[in-house]
Amino acid sequence: MDCWNASCLAPTTGAAPQTFAAALQFFAAAQCLATERLIPDADVKNFTTFDFIIVGAGTAGCVLANRLSAVPEWNILLIEAGDDAPVEATIPDLDIFIIGTKYDWKYLTAKNGITNGANINESINWPRGKMMGGSSNINNMIYIQGNDQDYQNWVNLDFDEFDFIIVGAGTAGCVLANRLSAVPEWNILLIEAGDDAPVEANVPDLDSFLLGSKYDWNYLTTKNGITNGANINESISWPRGKIMGGSSSINSMIYIQGNDHDFQNWVNLGNAEWSVAESNQCIFREDGVATM
Repeated sequence: MDCWNASCLAPTTGAAPQTFAAALQFFAAAQCLATERLIPDADVKNFTTFDFIIVGAGTAGCVLANRLSAVPEWNILLIEAGDDAPVEATIPDLDIFIIGTKYDWKYLTAKNGITNGANINESINWPRGKMMGGSSNINNMIYIQGNDQDYQNWVNLDFDEFDFIIVGAGTAGCVLANRLSAVPEWNILLIEAGDDAPVEANVPDLDSFLLGSKYDWNYLTTKNGITNGANINESISWPRGKIMGGSSSINSMIYIQGNDHDFQNWVNLGNAEWSVAESNQCIFREDGVATM
């Protein structure tokens, strides 16, 4: 029998294609039954306290939350900007349908003058998972166990152990590291992507020389259809300090103490430790004149 002009390229009685079609229908319907993978949203009430708050439910965040939750007395909050992983994340070779969607942060590599010279702006896509499980859900379900020698190399490096590791030496990170280090038995590691603050950070009104430099993350606001309509792409610069001290090091050395009424409002909401009297003890402790 010839079927060169038919929808099937090989002779068939119809049983084979019907079987495959039925199988595909079954798998398509079965995905609707796989609800056990969905992670319920946490019903967090006002003033709920947690022992650990993990920002980012990527590969590392999920593993960390899982290990910490092994201690039943600990209350863990795991925060993720993205959604639950779609069904395509659990089917090999379907990761291409996730890249560039709402499940992807849609990053672009920065021009470095070395790689990607043939691409527009010398940049390429850098897929990063914006979902529960992070990039481990857009990696084609590939898993490779680490090499034994790599683990041994890390052991040989004899890393120091730390009680707390703070990622980001911005305003909050520096204050947190300072307060934690008040306990002499604790070993604190403070990590910052930027450099030490230059001399301009200590001279009033010279912050303009820091904006747009290597000490600035050089963020741009996104178009929202409301503001900045007269600007290119309806966007403006959004300076953020990539530097020890963070944005507090590129703000013209301006410091304004909080309003007493704001502190009292926080007390009224149930945060007794934020009273004016309590807060002033910390504020006045940091006030002073430094010799330059």
